[in-house]
Amino acid sequence: MFFISLSAILMTAFADAPAPPVVGGQLAVEGSWPDAASIYFGNLAGDWQEPSVNCTGTLIGPNAVLTAAHCAGGITAVRVGAVDFSSGGGELISVQEELVYPKWFKTYDVALLILESESSITPRVIAQDCIVDESLVDGAKTVVAGWGANDPLGNRYDSLLREGSMDIIDHDCSETERGCMVEVQAEQGELAAAGEADACFGDSGGPLYLETPTGYYLTGVTSRGFDNSHGTPCGTGTIFIRPDALIGWIEGNLGYALERPVCDDTTDTGATDTGSEETGVVDTGSTGTGLDTGETDTGSVDEEPGGCGCSVSSRANSSWSLVLAMLGFVGLRRRR
Repeated sequence: MFFISLSAILMTAFADAPAPPVVGGQLAVEGSWPDAASIYFGNLAGDWQEPSVNCTGTLIGPNAVLTAAHCAGGITAVRVGAVDFSSGGGELISVQEELVYPKWFKTYDVALLILESESSITPRVIAQDCIVDESLVDGAKTVVAGWGANDPLGNRYDSLLREGSMDIIDHDCSETERGCMVEVQAEQGELAAAGEADACFGDSGGPLYLETPTGYYLTGVTSRGFDNSHGTPCGTGTIFIRPDALIGWIEGNLGYALERPVCDDTTDTGATDTGSEETGVVDTGSTGTGLDTGETDTGSVDEEPGGCGCSVSSRANSSWSLVLAMLGFVGLRRRR
């Protein structure tokens, strides 16, 4: 999920470490974040290419997972409801379509995955309306989760979900020296967080959960590290995409409205402390898989990618694709 140098790209692309957890965090308890999704690439049948888990996502609708745009391209399935993606637990659901936000490399690093079938897991409610107004402020407490690397150098992986505490230090990403996108600042489309833990390679697209009096809401999609960080690639902080800025785009592609927080003092929002039980059941209003907006391109053709973020991968094809895609961008923006 970080903008890194060419040498780091090459090392990451061709390493043999298994794909994917969170730097400075701890192992997640079974059932704590059932909506967190491990993102699969490759053939699930295994007859020509072994699948690998290279990114993270969040279930936001019965048939919808939100992840990073720079992860898109060759995603074949997601697994939800399991902390260990190698255990065979939870629900493994094939991906029908990848929808990438237009010109994501200079706007919103977000992709919407349409699933072939609906999950029985309760989707995570996106922080918006009163939750944003009252709780999304500098100093707010959050939890980051993912299957990414769990050391500051981004070299150590396993198959277990990790979580860690982060504080929001720039709720509208107004400090451009960190690498915030000027193009989306007026829409408050990003935020920056840092703290005891940090996201790393493989956590890309994963959730940043906002802690509120009524539970945890999805307030960020893991995108990239800070531009002004020094030394190790992971551990200094992360820029997240704010999904509340993209509700119209998401719902337009899904063809149904997402569950919203209930904004009064007497009604439970349905979001529990960890989201393992009730987080607001989404009323799909439709069993369809979404509307075609004409933006189904992964953004990999004739576009400069905005960042890496996928963990080390065993996929030969994706390794070469990662290197080739990043070559044109690495001179423009890199980790220091």
